[in-house]
Amino acid sequence: MKLSLVMPLYNKAAYIEDTLAALFAQTRLPDELIIVDDASTDDSLSRAERLLAEHPNIQTELLPLPRNAGPGNARNRGLALAGGDYVQLLDADDRLYPGCLERVSEILAEHRPDFLILSYRRSGDGVLRPTVASLLPIVEPLADDLYRLPNPLAALANDGMGIVGSNLVCRRERLNGLAYDTQANHFEGVDFWYRCFNSVPDLKVLMLAEPCMDYLELPDGLLSCKVRAAGEITVPTLLKRLAGTTHPDARALRRRLARGWLANAWERLPNRRQKLAFLCQRSIWVCRALCWSSLA
Repeated sequence: MKLSLVMPLYNKAAYIEDTLAALFAQTRLPDELIIVDDASTDDSLSRAERLLAEHPNIQTELLPLPRNAGPGNARNRGLALAGGDYVQLLDADDRLYPGCLERVSEILAEHRPDFLILSYRRSGDGVLRPTVASLLPIVEPLADDLYRLPNPLAALANDGMGIVGSNLVCRRERLNGLAYDTQANHFEGVDFWYRCFNSVPDLKVLMLAEPCMDYLELPDGLLSCKVRAAGEITVPTLLKRLAGTTHPDARALRRRLARGWLANAWERLPNRRQKLAFLCQRSIWVCRALCWSSLA
């Protein structure tokens, strides 16, 4: 069972060395490491090159892109190159805990899931996601800290489910025809998971509740930084996909996204004038989101 690890890299010079050091210290290394540099303007690429040269015992591919096209595109390029039976995504500023890949490999070999969700701690406040307590009605215990999600869509709709770029391991054959939507700049990870979990019926989706990594939430991240104009707050692609859904779990996911989108927009808009402009420019979708947010 071969495990590929795909890492998008863009201006993470301050973090890439720690991320790779934690990776190279694993008791079980990935069979393949693919780093896609998204036209970094700092020395992220040269730092990655130096560290990779110091670890020739791991098969690596470093792909520098000619222009910046966003993390979704970088992940897609890496996923297209991956040759392992399973592919794990890892962001360039997140750090794996000791023994993470060994535990992941054991689970993959024993249970052969289609997708494996990994738990993480958010750096700074130590918040753990996913939250097992909130998911207990919709998960089935398999072993210590390992659970099956019989209805992954219901799990996606649960507020306790944490979705970041680093906590999904995918059976590669299940990704045929699936990719990140490069036009989505809000909740593109949720959109990717949603389409993965709806790709075929009866998927085997497992969740490891034992924390596997630190997830670093940067103040200048795509969903954290202040915007300069209201027009920069776009409508999430997945919210558009779910606009006319009648499926109860999809409606619950739509409610969660609608609430998250409105709260995120309000936090990122710098002043009352921009908030008012946002309400005017996105009036139809704001009204829909408010309506969906209140629906049981």
